[in-house]
Amino acid sequence: MDGAGPPRARPIAPSKAKPKPKPETHRLQLSEAAKLRGDELN
Repeated sequence: MDGAGPPRARPIAPSKAKPKPKPETHRLQLSEAAKLRGDELN
């Protein structure tokens, strides 16, 4: 009975379900966090 249902019925692999964030977005998040920390210190 495998393949009888639609492909989306099968469980999706975690790697496909959650794509790795791009380094650029990660850098932006780090820079924003640093700015927030700086504002809190000041």
